[in-house]
Amino acid sequence: MNKQTVFLSLIIFTLILFGLSFTIDDETKLQMAMSAERSIAGLDQKSVQVGNHKIEYLEGGQGDVILMIHGFGANKDNWLRFAKYFTESHRVIIPDLPGFGESTVLENESYDADNQATRLKEFLDTLNIPEAHITGNSMGGYIAAQFSSKYPETAVSAWLLNPLGVQDAEPSEMFKMFSQGLHPYVLPRNEKEFKLLMSKVFHSQPYTPEFVIRALNKDFQRHYPSNERIAFDIHKVKDGKIQFSYPIEESLKNYKNPLLVIWGDDDRILSADGLRAIKERRPETTAIMMKNMGHAPMIEAPGETADLIKKFLKESVQ
Repeated sequence: MNKQTVFLSLIIFTLILFGLSFTIDDETKLQMAMSAERSIAGLDQKSVQVGNHKIEYLEGGQGDVILMIHGFGANKDNWLRFAKYFTESHRVIIPDLPGFGESTVLENESYDADNQATRLKEFLDTLNIPEAHITGNSMGGYIAAQFSSKYPETAVSAWLLNPLGVQDAEPSEMFKMFSQGLHPYVLPRNEKEFKLLMSKVFHSQPYTPEFVIRALNKDFQRHYPSNERIAFDIHKVKDGKIQFSYPIEESLKNYKNPLLVIWGDDDRILSADGLRAIKERRPETTAIMMKNMGHAPMIEAPGETADLIKKFLKESVQ
């Protein structure tokens, strides 16, 4: 799709959305907006059964595969504005993790990093994909690290963006809340708390229409029971400190393939000190601190983040 066509499509979509804004609900408007974003990124939605989970995912492009893994409480659409920089050169696969988004969530299943890594390997096997570049943000970075450690023959490179799971990092603002038994703002219970979470995620919050905030909050509240259970499955508190079952600075020590870690210096969800901890344990890691950047670089600065990764691919991955 050329730039002129994209621009015309956006104008038409905006006019239609404006005309319908007084007659349709927020969630429908959000679905329309996401559909337009997916089209611009060259992605189509598909689904596949993997074990006892149906996994919804986005796919687009051709070439070497990139698997993009979203963070906690998020979904596949977090990657849209970043993915468009890769669909012209790669086959991009973006699932809703089991337990999140439109994929199946089961009450008696564990959704910790290791189980999710196993499910993603089964997902790639089902799609007949033997190798992929693996990237993840936040909880998705934790899962990407566990996947790469567990299946190095599949993970030809790993790119971690502000990853969860670094045991030796200084505690973040959010981790202190978990440790003190306070309600963490990654589990918003209403629209006011959801807006607070949004303000904490970004250094410079991208413009977000009010209907998008309302629709995203409503979706989060619908998933709140499973999100809460998964949050405390991943963030285990022992002796007043967060404990990870699979600390990534340990699990990736023996990962031999190229590893890139990017962190925003103004991350208030996870301490940017995690970059130091990973680099100390694995000196050959390509470690980049993005200035004036929050917890989700692929949303806050998708083009800049994509450029850093393309440079890494050119220099480090054969």
